[in-house]
Amino acid sequence: MSARYDAIIIGAGHNGLVAAAVLARKGRKVLVLEARDHLGGMLGDASFRIAPLPYALRPEIAKALKLDQKLIHDVTPVATLALGTDGPPLKILGGQVDGVDTAAAQAYATLYARLGRQAKALGVMMLETPPALGKASLGEGAALARMALKMRLLGKTEMRDLLRIVLSNVWDLLNDEIGDGPLAGVLAM
Repeated sequence: MSARYDAIIIGAGHNGLVAAAVLARKGRKVLVLEARDHLGGMLGDASFRIAPLPYALRPEIAKALKLDQKLIHDVTPVATLALGTDGPPLKILGGQVDGVDTAAAQAYATLYARLGRQAKALGVMMLETPPALGKASLGEGAALARMALKMRLLGKTEMRDLLRIVLSNVWDLLNDEIGDGPLAGVLAM
């Protein structure tokens, strides 16, 4: 028997299941392939419980999947705790870090706030279909223009900084902004 599908999704983790559900709701015939004996990826494995929280479930995705709104709730932020052989443990929660000197804590808070502003400018791309390479449609061009405008509205200095970060690597960013040490090591993970 030969079956034809509009899409084949490899992996039944939470992202694969969301993609399959959205495509199926749009009338596509979808096949989902999963090597493991259970679905859900990190969210479906009861034996592995290290921060598999659906903390970034976007409202647009919840609506597209017609999820029960009772399932969508605010998740209490959980601190990252890093233990080392020298010095106090580091506790990171949002833009605050404990266990480092004042200068490192301030540098982290500044970097956290700046990356948050830049993430908002890039956030418009989260739900956009990537434009076709070569010849983008008018709609795709408009989406790119909206993203470029959001980046430009960051201001010249911050826009240049964002472009520098995007074209750089984590080590260089942390070394430039925070310096070497336990905090940079934890953040690089």
